[in-house]
Parts: sequence; structure tokens; C-alpha cells
Amino acid sequence: MEETRKRVEVCYTPGEYDYFKDEFEIVVVIDVLRATTAICAAFDNGIKSIIPVPSLEDALEYKKKGYLVGAERKGKIVEGFDFGNSPYSYMKEEFRGKEVVLTTTNGTKSIETAKGAETVVIGALVNLDAMASNGSSNKIKTPYAFVRVGKTSLISKTPSALVQFQMP
Repeated sequence: MEETRKRVEVCYTPGEYDYFKDEFEIVVVIDVLRATTAICAAFDNGIKSIIPVPSLEDALEYKKKGYLVGAERKGKIVEGFDFGNSPYSYMKEEFRGKEVVLTTTNGTKSIETAKGAETVVIGALVNLDAMASNGSSNKIKTPYAFVRVGKTSLISKTPSALVQFQMP
């Protein structure tokens, strides 16, 4: 008998993804308050695209080319960059239709970790319903890996569990 249930793995740190990276076509990178929520806010407010980069050096190269660049480390805006990773930063009218570069302490590094997957989905509490409905639709019949951003803690594990619970 063929297995019909979807397989879901939760990686509580980006480092755990290496154990599963060749087994999943769809990877959801989840953060609670910052990186992925900021990315969702950006698209909700008309930004054309977000270019996530893992390092400040990568971000600086884009800044030299004239891009708007958000940079955050340890919760603070990095000096010399345009803004940080607050979702409110991405609600500015002048950002509409623009390509924006973002680097964060953990979020963009987690996205970089997952970039080899066929599909990388940005997950946050603000787009939980969209992820759940997309995952339960007939369009997607593949297993999921959830990569949680940051360091392991009981509170931080909650969003992954919420998404996993809503996935059929």
C-alpha cells in the first residue's frame, strides 16, 4: 500500500537542515517576529522583490550598486545601511515597486541554507493561513521541511508546531 500522508520534518535550527536537505522539494523557512515577517510585510506593501543575503559584505556590495539595503545584527540596524528588519520599515511608500536587499542575524542565513531546495517558502505567523491552505491544496503533494530561524528555545519552537499542525 502506498503511503498517502505528507511527511513533515521540523528543523529547530538551520544546522539540522543538513540531515534532510536532499529529501525535500519544499522548504519553509520560519521566523516569528522579524526576518520572515518583514519579507511578508514587504510584499504585502508592494515591494517588487527581496534579495536575501547572508552576510554584511554581500549586502554592502548591493548597496554600492544603488540598492535599498536593510541590515540587522543582534536586533539592531547596522550603521551605514538604510534600515533594519522591522516589518514597519517595509511599509514606506517609496519602497513600492523596488528591489530591496536584506541581511539579518539569522533569518537570511536560514534562507541561504535552504536555497538548494526546489521551492523555498517564507513562513511567518502573518502568512500562516496562506501557507496552510497552499500546503493542503491538491497542487502540492510533496513532503515539507520546516527550518526554524535562530537558536533553539521552547517559545521559538511554537510557530513551527503551529504550521505543522495545520498541514494535513
